[in-house]
Amino acid sequence: MTAAVESGMALMAPSADVPPHPWTLIQGWRSQWGSGHTFLVVDFHPETDKVLVLESNAAYGLDGVGYRGLGNLRDVVLQPPAQWWTRREVWTWHRICSTYPFRRQTWLKVEGCGLRGI
Repeated sequence: MTAAVESGMALMAPSADVPPHPWTLIQGWRSQWGSGHTFLVVDFHPETDKVLVLESNAAYGLDGVGYRGLGNLRDVVLQPPAQWWTRREVWTWHRICSTYPFRRQTWLKVEGCGLRGI
């Protein structure tokens, strides 16, 4: 997080609890500074509280880079399914916060790269 901010590629979020922006880098820990994970929130759907998480994590059924709950990028042809926020398998921001009670987030300075531009 510090390196992302110091390099100028990200801004530190005002709080770990605020809902993420699209293209948010998150470091989360299940216990204080143990059992951690780093991932990207590619998008956030405020009406449903769903987050589109991009990561590489065998714990969530991925065997490469993919979207949590939706599958590997190679299987979804890089694009998340239409209306991904309606899918039961997609996590909410509340679930991310409760799973990783110790977290930090930075908002990456990504411009002109919406989901349709991935």
